[in-house]
Amino acid sequence: MHLLVTGGTGFVMAHVVRQHLLADPEARATIVDIAALDGPARRFFAGLEGRMRVVVTDLNDPSTYATLPGDADAVVHGAAMTPHRYTAPDGAEHWPERDAPLRIVETNIMATARLLDWWRGQPGGGRFVYLSSGSVYAPEVPGVEFVGEDDHVRPDALYDITKYTGERLTRRFGALYGRPMVSVRLSSVFGAMDRATGARHVRCIPQRLAMNALAGRPSRVVSAEATGDYVSVTDVARAIRLLIAAPEGTLAHSVYNIADAKLTTISELQALLAPLTGGCPVEVVAEAEAEITQPASLRTGKYAAYDTARLAADTGWSPRPMAETLAEYVDWLKAEAAAG
Repeated sequence: MHLLVTGGTGFVMAHVVRQHLLADPEARATIVDIAALDGPARRFFAGLEGRMRVVVTDLNDPSTYATLPGDADAVVHGAAMTPHRYTAPDGAEHWPERDAPLRIVETNIMATARLLDWWRGQPGGGRFVYLSSGSVYAPEVPGVEFVGEDDHVRPDALYDITKYTGERLTRRFGALYGRPMVSVRLSSVFGAMDRATGARHVRCIPQRLAMNALAGRPSRVVSAEATGDYVSVTDVARAIRLLIAAPEGTLAHSVYNIADAKLTTISELQALLAPLTGGCPVEVVAEAEAEITQPASLRTGKYAAYDTARLAADTGWSPRPMAETLAEYVDWLKAEAAAG
């Protein structure tokens, strides 16, 4: 099977590519990304380079589509700009949503439309999987701590709006051209290959706790009872691959949550990480001094647990125990530190 993956040099999509190639010695992959392979990506794909091609290009460039393979069997579209606010190592504050709104719209909406238009004309009849986000859910829904795909969708920030628009475009192209297409909404994802790139600068709570612990630093938090629905990137990639492989007619829905389907507190993460890292100190401090400022009160809407019942019913997928996936992640962090 030949899989085309956009954003494949990054985080989640790199795992989709790697799992695809490892599962079948005859499998091939084409990665389409605006960034070339960096050091972590080269190490991650070591030994698989002979069966993968990397096309470094902008999906908004019309000439790109003449360079894409005409024999791809399926597409996973993960290329996007994730415009979270962040502080750079030099102390500068960055807010991509405010600073470059049109770039976000062009990357997350127009590039998606261009790719869908290309794919609907290709001979392969395989599935198109669009990578969306749980951020499309309402910021807060009082009393609702478990969110299903049909409930409380209310995108607010520009990223959320563009992701939901991508879902609707994917669904409409599928209806117009009779092609199998599906979207997935991810909760907070952690794991190997999570690093700052030109398109994404997100530091989830498990990442912060693990990296601080390995560096011998305490994690300063507003509340040790702050929660999140944290899911391993390897489990996310496995779910996407199951959706790609699902026989025609077996997927009853156009959108699927991929999540751990439960909330985990910082205290619980601390307990799981401590034996893996030699200790995981957490200090509760005032907000002005905190690195992790999420309060314990954020646990509804997009901050709730996500219902994954429809994914389980249609594919048999379930997440692995967090102790296992955190250990897998810490091993990768240690290996990357050793690699320099």
